[in-house]
Amino acid sequence: MYSEDAEEILERMLNRVSDDKDKREGSIIYDALAPAAIELESIRADLDDAEYENDIDTASREGVIAKCAMRGITPTPATKAVLSVTFTPSGLTVAPGTRFNSEVGTYYLDFNGDLVCEQAGTVGNQYTGIVLPIDNVEGLETAVINSILVYGKDEQSTESLREEYHNSFDSKAFGGNVPQYKEEVMKIAGVGGVKVVPVWNGAGTVKLVIVDTEFAPATKRLVTNVQDVFDPTGTGRGDGLVPIGHVVTVVSAGSTTIDVSFKLTLDTGYTYDDVKDNVRSVIATYIKNVASGWDDSQTLIVRLAQVEATVLTVKGVLDISNATLNGVAGNVTLDEFNVPVLGSVTNV
Repeated sequence: MYSEDAEEILERMLNRVSDDKDKREGSIIYDALAPAAIELESIRADLDDAEYENDIDTASREGVIAKCAMRGITPTPATKAVLSVTFTPSGLTVAPGTRFNSEVGTYYLDFNGDLVCEQAGTVGNQYTGIVLPIDNVEGLETAVINSILVYGKDEQSTESLREEYHNSFDSKAFGGNVPQYKEEVMKIAGVGGVKVVPVWNGAGTVKLVIVDTEFAPATKRLVTNVQDVFDPTGTGRGDGLVPIGHVVTVVSAGSTTIDVSFKLTLDTGYTYDDVKDNVRSVIATYIKNVASGWDDSQTLIVRLAQVEATVLTVKGVLDISNATLNGVAGNVTLDEFNVPVLGSVTNV
């Protein structure tokens, strides 16, 4: 690091001049060296910046992108959410390209009859409900977003890029191996995790088990999107991304419903109706955190103690007892290809 400022540089420069010369402020020597010291301070600041930018761990986002490009790595761009929509009256024909808006963004109707959020990123995941037409649609009574078919993703974060850069030195992926499959699947809009099962049904067969960006089972639409990228015909003829001879089957992860039961002791002035929404919310967040490690784990465990600890963080809850998961006072261990999904939450 080059931390000297202009005054320190000037003092060092003046010390190199003989003491029998006039070096006081205002002298010819002082006035000649002072501007040079200021310029040297600026150069040293630039060197500091260059040192930071040269290190992948301290570089700005632009610097990280530049260094990643040297490894053939580019940031995954933001993708748009795709949403299921229902129009009334039933059977009404709405032309592709018709635009709608909601409180979070705008949408257009695609040729599949679904709405695509025009704003890329997770903003498209934040709303379901009534949308209003921007374009005139004769006879339209209501348009309602029912569910998210493909979750939108934000542009790849700087920290994720740094991690990918470091990982590129440890694993040299080549066409057709497991790291390559994982890398390419994770580039597809809406995919939050993948497990690659090679030779699952004989030589040349590959199964891709996927979850969405909420770490929940993938929709049929998302499964089809991934299948179309890799092996659209399912014949291994090389019609998609994978090498000739690789027959790829894409499926969604399964789910294991987690029903939670307990008896809560509440603070004075609180009823269960006051806290139940927050209780369910914190349990759902914990289960989602468990699910987020699905693609890096052989099995997932939903731990009863963690559920209890999470519930105790809710304001108004003093104690929890008789807690069970799926009717058992113990942990739930999931199958390798299942993710946990919160079911009922009951205060007995």
